[in-house]
Amino acid sequence: MMSYFYAAASYAALNAGMQGRASRLFKKGLTHRLNAREPVLSIYLRRSRHAFVYNQLDTLSLDGTYRAYLKSIVLKHEKKYEEAWMRIRDIHEPSLLPLKIRILYDMKQLDKLIELSGEKVDVLGHLDRHQKETLLAFMLRAHHFNEAERMIEQTKQHRARLRTLFHTESSQAIAKYRWHPFREKHLNMAQDPGPEDFPALAPVIESLDTPLQDAAHVLLVNRFHDQPEYKNALDSTSVSYLNDKPDLLQYVSLEALHTLEFKIPQTDSATSQLERLFEHYHGGNDSREIIHAIHELLPQVKLTRNHIRSLRKMVLDGTLDLEDERVIRLFKKDRRAYTVFQDSAMFIDPAVNRKVDDFIHSNFPGRTRERIFQPVVNALVQSTEKTRLPRHFLRHLENNRHKKLFNMYILVRHAYRTGATTQAEVYINELVPEEQFKLRLYLAKIQFSFGELEDALAQVEAAQRIRERDPDLFRHFIRIHHYTGDITNRFKYVKKMQKDFPNRLIDREYEMAEDEYILFREEWNLDIDTPPLDDPDPSKILFVLNKAYPVINGYTVRSDEMIQRVKEHGYHPIIATRLGWTPEHEGYDTPARYDDGIDAHYIDRSDEYLTYRTPLRTYFEQYAREITTIVERERPHIIYAASNFQNAYAALAVGRRMDIPTIYEVRGLWQYTQSTKNHYFYQSERFYLHEKFELKCCELADRITCISESLKDFLVSRGIEDSKITVLTNGVNTAALTPVHKDETLIRKYTLEDKVVLGFIGSITDYEGLDLVLEAVHSINRNQLHPKEFVCMIVGKGPAKEALIKKARTLNMTDQAIFPGKIPREDVQSHYSVMDIAPFPRKNEPLCQLVTPLKPYEAMAMGKKVIVSDVAALKDMVIEDVNGKIFKAEDVESLISAILETVDDEQLGVRTREWVVANRDWNVVIRNLLELLPAAPDTNESKEESEATE
Repeated sequence: MMSYFYAAASYAALNAGMQGRASRLFKKGLTHRLNAREPVLSIYLRRSRHAFVYNQLDTLSLDGTYRAYLKSIVLKHEKKYEEAWMRIRDIHEPSLLPLKIRILYDMKQLDKLIELSGEKVDVLGHLDRHQKETLLAFMLRAHHFNEAERMIEQTKQHRARLRTLFHTESSQAIAKYRWHPFREKHLNMAQDPGPEDFPALAPVIESLDTPLQDAAHVLLVNRFHDQPEYKNALDSTSVSYLNDKPDLLQYVSLEALHTLEFKIPQTDSATSQLERLFEHYHGGNDSREIIHAIHELLPQVKLTRNHIRSLRKMVLDGTLDLEDERVIRLFKKDRRAYTVFQDSAMFIDPAVNRKVDDFIHSNFPGRTRERIFQPVVNALVQSTEKTRLPRHFLRHLENNRHKKLFNMYILVRHAYRTGATTQAEVYINELVPEEQFKLRLYLAKIQFSFGELEDALAQVEAAQRIRERDPDLFRHFIRIHHYTGDITNRFKYVKKMQKDFPNRLIDREYEMAEDEYILFREEWNLDIDTPPLDDPDPSKILFVLNKAYPVINGYTVRSDEMIQRVKEHGYHPIIATRLGWTPEHEGYDTPARYDDGIDAHYIDRSDEYLTYRTPLRTYFEQYAREITTIVERERPHIIYAASNFQNAYAALAVGRRMDIPTIYEVRGLWQYTQSTKNHYFYQSERFYLHEKFELKCCELADRITCISESLKDFLVSRGIEDSKITVLTNGVNTAALTPVHKDETLIRKYTLEDKVVLGFIGSITDYEGLDLVLEAVHSINRNQLHPKEFVCMIVGKGPAKEALIKKARTLNMTDQAIFPGKIPREDVQSHYSVMDIAPFPRKNEPLCQLVTPLKPYEAMAMGKKVIVSDVAALKDMVIEDVNGKIFKAEDVESLISAILETVDDEQLGVRTREWVVANRDWNVVIRNLLELLPAAPDTNESKEESEATE
């Protein structure tokens, strides 16, 4: 019940202009449960406040899956079904299944729904009765008889009714036939008839039994209705026949009904026709006939909320013709119609905002324009879109800037966005100081969201000159300095908040800021009071890992390969995973043990020691206690701790204090990874704090391994002894990953026959440079640089995925860009099988220069032609023309040349396979590690020596 209270209170607060209060109540009203009713969402969506909801979901601290679920609901409500599907498609969470099914139904994605049914999912059970019947009708008309019958048997509700519908529909001759078999069997025609053949065809049809006559005319209409030259022939034969049998019109395609001279029954009202047309439109059918029919029907109906949402989508899609007299007549006649334009997206999207702006100015009186603009302004205030607004709307804001403060907010924001900073300052100075203060903090918030941190900081400093002490002011300073890695200034304002507004501090915020400040300025070492370990077990190695199986990613795969290999060589590996982490954090169950003969200690304790919410000194001390307990129980002969320092430092300190040999494995440098996401972080105070502790780990460890020569060179340049470091490259299990025949199912699914496929499987980040692959494929096809068509398949998920999809659309190459989403590890081989070339076009960034990825070796093991950019870490992995080809980083022309030089070199894939087997199989790579370990007591060598002695 409280959820309903918070929903009503939040909406009331927003209407009263109390946006901060509305946001806080919105957050409290969320259930944080998948598939639960969300009243606070519903109240806003029913009133078309989608922009407010979207902004809240972006700013709140929510579980990633839950956020995607809520966003998908919002998009579904806006009838943006494809975007709604993309939000949750790759999330394998059973609780999302009902929403997925409803979205697939809206999209009329029969193949995917049939696939779910084949996995024993009760598809119909997640739909209402009308949806069940509609879906079955679609399936039967698409000749999915067996699949429809299976769905009926899988469900419980309305089964008898659905069976009756199935038998009624499937018994019709119309439902049983497709055009080509019918043409050959019953019309005795090997080719399609032309319009001139219809007179001779008429007696052939008349000679058939009545059910077959019915089928013939429906099939002719559905086959030829979209070809203008057939219109007269169809109208004079098949249409006149079907008009006398209105029961058959349900089998005629909707486009045909509105293209040819059909007499739609009077019982089928304009409203029901329009709703059916909208349903087809939202399912992806935006044919000219459907759009034309919608325009024709609009003046005949009284708009409902559903109609308004549909028209809003058409405006944003650019398919509603705002110059059509019927549309203009509708908006002037229907008093509710103006609400179609109460959507901030229409004033932001450059594809439509000028047309919308001109339409509103020309067709609505001033009072109606005011009703349109007010909720738009409220939504724009919450929006994090970069706004460039149209002229009439801007004039309204300027003329009314002193009537409503939010009008001034958007006017000033637009002025800054367009570079009119002098005019923006003029507007701000028209306000009283209190309003200036609020406006500057608002601008700082918006600029921060755009990543314009220098501008945001300037606004906060200007606000500080108006008022020195304010919790919101301090919060802005803290947020900006935290994001830029400015430890000193962050702590300065956290101290001010602690002194003046202690209740506004976040949990542990003061302790964490103080802790960072001390660690950055002072030398600090973990002091552990524990005696040396007596009588360690010479076979045991304790692997201290950031995370481990069952979570699967490049980090855990590398760990598992090393663990399994040392086990094969007679060692007894033990695993400990990071304090504050458990597989459950990533959607996996925590297993009782890691594997046969391998125990794991999933430390967790995240209720008290969540990794990124605990002061580092406290975290290290508690982590050391946990590792000490494990060491005393397991008695390992060696501790092998993997980066980064937050995971390894405590274990290395324990090893030093308990006189246990330690190895620190540097797999990457987190500070450089973070800098690829946030350029302000690079060389900030926090950047150097992280580097300081990485080097401290290297100093603490007895030996160091790192994954590339470039990373070793980096450590040596920072003062680490060369002789202390062993390069332990990434590797691959070449026995598990082998070349296989192309997967025919995937070839059919993605229409890859006789095409060249460039493929990538992995985490999709900006620094991978995959946008260059799209540009290269587009250029090769557009300029016909090769006889075959090229396509790009990008498998996986990650922060850059949506930008790549958008880029593919911009390049008009959606047919040449395939995004299957995240796949199970067992499907990696089948997806690699259909790829011809595996490009790794990493960008020229510090992280890419230092850290080698695992994926190129997997592609080599599959016998793929590998091409890489010339960043240092990738050049470590490839020998030109031996196991791949190298091109200039961030250079599309160089990439195109490498692709074209590679595509017809059939032996390159063979050579890459041979090279990786000889040099990067884990059985080869592991030898470098074995040289650092004491001999295991039960290795094969010792067994052979024992047998020889006997």
